[in-house]
Amino acid sequence: MKKYIFLTITLLLTFSLQAKNSESSLKYCLNIEKASEAIMKLRQAGYPLQKTMETHRRFFKGNDSFSSDVMEKLIFKAYQTPKYEYKKEEIINEFKNKNYLQCLIQTRE
Repeated sequence: MKKYIFLTITLLLTFSLQAKNSESSLKYCLNIEKASEAIMKLRQAGYPLQKTMETHRRFFKGNDSFSSDVMEKLIFKAYQTPKYEYKKEEIINEFKNKNYLQCLIQTRE
């Protein structure tokens, strides 16, 4: 299941953020939200950072460096958050909402 979640999030970000209009910006930010949710689920499930980074690097080897950088930043942010034994859904929702909002703000600038 963890490999499935990580594969899902990496596939969501295989495109670049060169958003030309508000519709493509919105789609991009929705993918950021989904990726953020999946990464934080891995974090809260106790999936090791080292394995997450290894999978990330294998997937993005020779691919879009912008998307790879975005994904790496999301992974780092997630793993800076403590792992909780309770309120996991609340932590996951807060993380994905924060990243979604940040994306919307940045793509409108």
